[in-house]
Amino acid sequence: MLKPEPMTKLFIVAPHSRLKSIVDTLHDLKLAHFIEHKKDEFDICKPQPSFEKTSGLLVSARSLLTMLGVEPDHDKKLSFTISELESDISKIKTDVTTLFSQKKQAEDDLVLIETQKKLVVILDALSLSSEDFIDSDHISYFFGSLQNQVDGDELQKLTDRMLVKQAQVDNKPHVALFIESSKESEALKLLQQSGFADIDVSSIKSLKGHPEVLLEVLSNKKIDTARKL
Repeated sequence: MLKPEPMTKLFIVAPHSRLKSIVDTLHDLKLAHFIEHKKDEFDICKPQPSFEKTSGLLVSARSLLTMLGVEPDHDKKLSFTISELESDISKIKTDVTTLFSQKKQAEDDLVLIETQKKLVVILDALSLSSEDFIDSDHISYFFGSLQNQVDGDELQKLTDRMLVKQAQVDNKPHVALFIESSKESEALKLLQQSGFADIDVSSIKSLKGHPEVLLEVLSNKKIDTARKL
């Protein structure tokens, strides 16, 4: 059965000028286990001036190790001053923060590109382009998926000032309806009877060109972004 080595509690009284070298020596000799300092009724000491700064640097270093998924090399001993360590950690922290920000942006860009590609595929099936979706006071548009194809004749009864396009994409009906704004609420009710689910087109409004061209552009952009990531 394994048993811990017998230990004795040690209380050190020393001049402030020599305390750090004593602590360092005990560390190097591996003769002491240090516990966190806590104030009590017998407290007669206070931490060294450098301890608070060192503690903060240790927290920063551990945070960086966690972010990067790196295990510290405990066998590798390095000599340094507190000021050097402070400078190094500050620079690493800045670099890591920048890289993680760029990584997050690349991940967001990939999600956006994939969303745009799916929308462009639907537009291509409907023989439309992103430029057809223009905000207007006179024309309202609906774009989304359906459970069942909408009855075009019923829409035609509302007004002849409209354009409706339907197509199957991934075995699901999709629709784009452009209609005069005065008939917007009535048109929505008819669409909802067919299980209409709106699809947001804001992410592709800035894209210009034919869907086939856009798909090629987006595919190349995806490759470049994935490489950057």
